Amino acid sequence: MDEMSIPSGTSEEVPGAHLDAIEVAPEPGQEETSQPPGEASVPVTSDGFLTFDAWHAGFCQAFVLSGTLTGLATLRGAPEAPTSEEASRAIYDTACETPALHWLVKPGMKWLQRVTVIGAFALPVVVGCRQELKARRQPQASGPIAPAASEPVPEDGAALA
Repeated sequence: MDEMSIPSGTSEEVPGAHLDAIEVAPEPGQEETSQPPGEASVPVTSDGFLTFDAWHAGFCQAFVLSGTLTGLATLRGAPEAPTSEEASRAIYDTACETPALHWLVKPGMKWLQRVTVIGAFALPVVVGCRQELKARRQPQASGPIAPAASEPVPEDGAALA
């Protein structure tokens, strides 16, 4: 049977609040995992970062997704650029070396997931706004130019002098 620890002195102000702090110990011989059940495991380095291959695959997918959402072929094709892997490696190495950027290369990447969701919303909005503003700046096509209607022109042309 699993060991359970129930903290003493929990408040009953919120129904069931005493259950939030219950921790179940793993079965003997079972490893603890921080990964939610059902999620695929991702390869990590000894430092706990994604491997470069896993990072680079996500890097490329971000461009393809952005290009698909916006309809911009340049974004979709960015992973095929000759310098794509070098750029990806530079970002990866910088993120691994900079504690403030570790969120980019940690499995689960909660912050990167949030930024991706925000970007998936914001990028098409920005592209749409740019298209609208560009359309406003272009001169509007008008119909044929009509003569000024200040004075009627006589049919015999007598007033044309």
